[in-house]
Amino acid sequence: MATDERFSAAWFLGQYTQIERPIPGPGDWGRLSLDAFVANRMPSARSSVSEGTIRMSGPEVLENAADLGAVGAIASAWQRVVSAAGAGLERIKTTRGNLPTHILQRTALALNASPQPGSVVFNIIPKTSPLPEVEPDGNTPMVNAERPLADRASEQVIRLLGLAEVEDVVFQDELSAQLQQLGPRVGGALKGLAQTLDRTNITLDATWAEPMIPSLRATVNPSTARWLAQFVDGRGLNSEAVEMTGVLRTISDRERWLVEVGDEDLRMNASELDPSVASTWNVKDEVRLTVRVAVTERPDGLTKRTMTILHVAPASESEPDA
Repeated sequence: MATDERFSAAWFLGQYTQIERPIPGPGDWGRLSLDAFVANRMPSARSSVSEGTIRMSGPEVLENAADLGAVGAIASAWQRVVSAAGAGLERIKTTRGNLPTHILQRTALALNASPQPGSVVFNIIPKTSPLPEVEPDGNTPMVNAERPLADRASEQVIRLLGLAEVEDVVFQDELSAQLQQLGPRVGGALKGLAQTLDRTNITLDATWAEPMIPSLRATVNPSTARWLAQFVDGRGLNSEAVEMTGVLRTISDRERWLVEVGDEDLRMNASELDPSVASTWNVKDEVRLTVRVAVTERPDGLTKRTMTILHVAPASESEPDA
């Protein structure tokens, strides 16, 4: 779970919305004492750097060695889901277009690998300094200091994975609610990470420690990862409904439709329309479509978008009231 291991699942869910972070665990006290020491002697409490770990273990990890492609895919998937979570926290939730450069910069992580018996460990830190965010223009806020986006996004991802660990409908509903709030891009990136863990048969143990704050931890094995990918798909947490206007180029009651939208030709699944709908339209008709766009982050870093037509109307028909 995404909390100190001393606490039960019931405790975690009960505290989830009541406190910002869990009570410090045994491994936190030394680090927190050092953070306090540094904060008292340095000009900024954020002179210390946040850090996390991604530990990979399982039958596909032999001693300290793992398939380079698998390790790289997991690391890339982790970066993508952290960036997506950061965007969601900043209220950038649409699946359309690329993430803004400032989001990518603020959530970028750097890493170096270190071995532990039977596992491969990445030690990760934010790539950029936290000071421009927590102390803009060199000014230290007296209250409500901003936390760096890399910290907030990494914490959010570990909390999501922690909820996925627990086989309980209450936790599943909370996971669904969190992903709905963050937007479909986060759901797609989380599904991509889960599929990568399932495909590589590797268990992921992730931690994040922010200065002066207790650390968070979550563990996801391949079985949980497989369930998580199915959960995101089943509840449509990686999709959004989008209105589009375009010109029909091919129509079929069996195959995908080809629709010209702007300067793009898009293939769209029409299986959720009544079969009779195909006969009511002609090639070159201009239409307004309601399309469900589902997003999955692929292992190669590209974003796969699957489009399903939910409704077709003449382009001249007035749009429904919001």
